[in-house]
Amino acid sequence: MANILAFALSILPLLVHAGAPYCIPGQHCFPSQTILTRFNASINGRLLAPRPYADICYGQTFNNAACSNLVANQGNEDFRASLPAALMYTQNELLPNGTGCTTPATAPTEPLTGDCELGALASFVVDAATTEHISLAVKFAAKYNLRLRMKCSGHDYFGRSTAPGAFTIWTHNLNSTEFLESFRPSGCNTSYSVIGVEAGVPDLALYAAGAASNTVGVGGFDPTVCAAGGWGIGGGAAGPWAPQFGMGVDNIVQFDVINAAGQMETANACTNPDLFWALLGGGGAFGVVTKAYFKAHPAFTAVNVVAGTLTANSTETYGNLIQIFLDSHPMFQEQNFTWLWETSPPTVAMSFNVGFLDSAIAPSADETFTLFQNLTAIPGVTSQLTAIQFPNWSEAYVNVVEPITNTGNVVGVNIGLTSRVVAQEQMLSQDGRDKIADFIIGLPSGIPFIFQKVGGGAVLEVATDATAVNPAFRSSFGYIDVPIFGSTPGYTATQNGTIDSILAQEDEVFGTAAYYNENTVRQLNWQEAYWGSNYPRLFKIKSVVDPEGVFSCVQCVGSENGW
Repeated sequence: MANILAFALSILPLLVHAGAPYCIPGQHCFPSQTILTRFNASINGRLLAPRPYADICYGQTFNNAACSNLVANQGNEDFRASLPAALMYTQNELLPNGTGCTTPATAPTEPLTGDCELGALASFVVDAATTEHISLAVKFAAKYNLRLRMKCSGHDYFGRSTAPGAFTIWTHNLNSTEFLESFRPSGCNTSYSVIGVEAGVPDLALYAAGAASNTVGVGGFDPTVCAAGGWGIGGGAAGPWAPQFGMGVDNIVQFDVINAAGQMETANACTNPDLFWALLGGGGAFGVVTKAYFKAHPAFTAVNVVAGTLTANSTETYGNLIQIFLDSHPMFQEQNFTWLWETSPPTVAMSFNVGFLDSAIAPSADETFTLFQNLTAIPGVTSQLTAIQFPNWSEAYVNVVEPITNTGNVVGVNIGLTSRVVAQEQMLSQDGRDKIADFIIGLPSGIPFIFQKVGGGAVLEVATDATAVNPAFRSSFGYIDVPIFGSTPGYTATQNGTIDSILAQEDEVFGTAAYYNENTVRQLNWQEAYWGSNYPRLFKIKSVVDPEGVFSCVQCVGSENGW
């Protein structure tokens, strides 16, 4: 380990980021090798000093087999999640000037030449296996004013879980779940059935835990996103059962969290209520969540899924398809569907889900499919939609929803994502739907549009100030994403211009409210966009629970003071 640390310290002066308000490698204030070695011993040798993960394709560190494996798996979510410092999206791994170590598109037979540096990847990673490792890491970072970051799977459109010279806590290996039939949050009187999930538990494991206990836990669409990590504390808006059970934050009854002093705290509605409120959508600027307790709802005994594609035979037909599809959305909401769909003109891919607690009264898959006949019957549209009934959510997710999500969620690429909350009022009016249709049809060639029906129902029943998420979600129909892909690993001026243009158009069509977990660092007035009228309270809580700014990240609460 000492040799690895020595290597890291020898190259890291190149990574000094002059604007950082934190102490990073290459600065005199950064801990010496002796201090790092001592700290490493205190956490059982779990301090990593990662090399650029693509260096196996370059120079003297070239390894033909390993490089070929990296190239083959660079678009694989599970593979990228297993790398301590890697992120899902390449633009966040590079410095603004492009410095980093990019993975080649095809496997080379000879070592690549050129620079291979850490770029924006973390300089040191604590591979946490226990909460004590996290506690010691936070204390160490606070003592030396390190650029502390938290990372689980690396699903991060902003680069919040990394930064040049970062000291990162990796929660990937904190992955246990437990079902508690009667859990009473500390200091409270009410008990709940819950699924307790550690910080590294992905959605796939959360749903499996629900199936094992004959319950349903509220998680996201993507199987590798960590439910108690950024997804949960960022709001948990993206999830297939939000209209039935509420957003992720509406389902968390308690957090175990390491505070800025490195101490374990309990946060719920009765104990540390301000911290609890801030963690319900305020993001990662308040502490390191080590475990969250999600309500466990009675399991569905039937889940009907309609999934597949609709493809138009002309530009005119595609426009007609989009309009009729959007005009059907109020009806689909009345039928209690949740859904996710994405355009790739002239095709729309989709997954619609509806769950039933009593299979005896559940319609058949064929009966559910009749609700889509107005779409399949559009002249010039080819339907590859299929309706299937499953006995529970876990089977529906594994067999249909997860594969569709994985197909649409491209990783190992450069992506600029924009998002906007869609109001009920807009979707329930013809004029509002017309504006959305015009926006979709007018998008530049090659730019998809994603619609997630995660509003309505239970989401609307929660007060606007009950959690920290943008109050706009409490009158929402769902939200939209527009991904702008780049042809290079890092952002280009052209791509940035397109992102800015689409943001401006979205403001006109949808308004300015955006989803904190899914947007772009180019968002202006981000405090208002992500949290609206809740931001002043969040900022005040931040100043109380973390006055020294131990926890920071780009466009996080309090990052006006640097990150």
